[in-house]
Amino acid sequence: MHSNWPIKISLFAIVWFLSYLANFANETNISDSLNFQLETSTSDTARVKILIALSRNYSNNNTAASMTHAKEALELANKTGQNELIRLSLLNLGNESFTVGLFEHATRHYYRYLEISKKLNDDKGIATALINIGGLKLQSRSFKEALSNFEKVLEMRDLNPEKEIISNENLPLIYNNIGISYENMGDYDQAIAFYNKALTIASGLSNLEQVISMIYNNLGKTYTIKEMPDEALHALSKALEIRETTGNKWGQAASYRNLGSFYEGQEQYDEALTNLYKGLKLANEIENTPLLGQLCERIYTIYSLLNRPDSALKYHVLYMQFNDAIQMNETMKELTRLELTSQFNEKEKQREVAVIRMQQQYLFLGIILVMLLVILGLFYYLSLSRLRRLKLEKENTTLLTSNLQLANANLEKELELKNKELTTNIMYQINKNELINDIAQRLLSHSHNFKKENQELIHSIINDLAKTQNDTVWHEFETRFQQVYEDFYDRLNQINPDLSTNERRLCAFLRLNMTTKEIAAITNQSIRSIEVARTRLRRKLHLTNSETGLIEFLVSV
Repeated sequence: MHSNWPIKISLFAIVWFLSYLANFANETNISDSLNFQLETSTSDTARVKILIALSRNYSNNNTAASMTHAKEALELANKTGQNELIRLSLLNLGNESFTVGLFEHATRHYYRYLEISKKLNDDKGIATALINIGGLKLQSRSFKEALSNFEKVLEMRDLNPEKEIISNENLPLIYNNIGISYENMGDYDQAIAFYNKALTIASGLSNLEQVISMIYNNLGKTYTIKEMPDEALHALSKALEIRETTGNKWGQAASYRNLGSFYEGQEQYDEALTNLYKGLKLANEIENTPLLGQLCERIYTIYSLLNRPDSALKYHVLYMQFNDAIQMNETMKELTRLELTSQFNEKEKQREVAVIRMQQQYLFLGIILVMLLVILGLFYYLSLSRLRRLKLEKENTTLLTSNLQLANANLEKELELKNKELTTNIMYQINKNELINDIAQRLLSHSHNFKKENQELIHSIINDLAKTQNDTVWHEFETRFQQVYEDFYDRLNQINPDLSTNERRLCAFLRLNMTTKEIAAITNQSIRSIEVARTRLRRKLHLTNSETGLIEFLVSV
């Protein structure tokens, strides 16, 4: 059922959408008037605008003349160097190139138009370029890229609500083309949503009946694909109703063709033939060969399905006649397009060659003279610079080496001094602890000889000495150790943040390469307790199955 729909239903909006150009009249008196103005005008700005007007005037009935004037306008605009004139000429030539099927050239002109619009910070110009490039993407069936362009334009409009980046009349066309993009990507729900959005906006504006009928046609097609016949029939009928009201015979014939295809898909062949015959009558009145061919093809297909060979043959013959005429017309268009492409490419090559030749004439002698002077000066300058640079590099290297050596020596001396101070302090604390412990032991060993009240006093004094001694020792040790190894505890915390205070201190003692006996002396613990603590510490530092020694590991932290 889907294959019965003419492709033009989806792509009709492209041509309509690219009519950001105005529809200029093509009467002979207008052409004569414009040609007279062109001959008498002495202003390049005026001549560019007249050439653009002539190009648009010939657009519908003389493709070659239209393209010739469009190219002349761009060439003259380029000579003036005025960006606004160049933009107008590029947009016009892009549109004319699109009309005759020179899509590659149209793309090039639109992108250059976009580039200049960005330089001029003209949001409306940027939007116009993105819209027309989006139309080209639709034509080349690059629907995702086309959709991206249209969405960028809407985003620009939302970010700049105070500017008229998109006119109200063109907004429904953007939503319609977004719907076309989604439809061709297979996302029919999104397509319907955007068609309805376009319809809502267009219905609130005047003189957009043709746009509304086009949107209804697209809706009808999408509803048909989604197998929603009631909605599809309503949309297609609304399109026909609008076209009957406005007296658009071409639109009516196309709507009857679409309704005929719809009823054919529903296997309601009598109703399909009724609509197709109505369309055929109108197409005959306006002598539209493509529509006649499409209608005859559908009638021929239905009669074939109904097993009526005589009627089928009659419309098949008519279809072939119209198809031959269409192909002949398309062939002539293609020949015209190829001829225009050849002329355009040749003109571009000639222009490029002329520009290069002119540049060579102006610059050749100057370049030679300048190059000779530059080479001589460069050799002299490079020689002096090289000698100065080598001398300076040597001096810098010597100075840097000397500074580094001095800095390293100072650092080593400072570290050695701090280590000596720390070691001396620790040894002092060890000796002091041993002395205090010895005195405490001696007092304890003779305490039984003292009176009972004196024994309690001695025990209290010993406990106070031990407590004061521990607090002072640890505070002094922690302060001095962090001055020498300021990041040691932070790196330990990264390895295992669950280390206790005593385990951190044990790590510090081992980092100082202290023996188990020395650690036991300063911590008032037994050697056995220190050995057990070392084993537990290896496990917490993930060294259980490693051959790396505990002190070796802590030195590397």
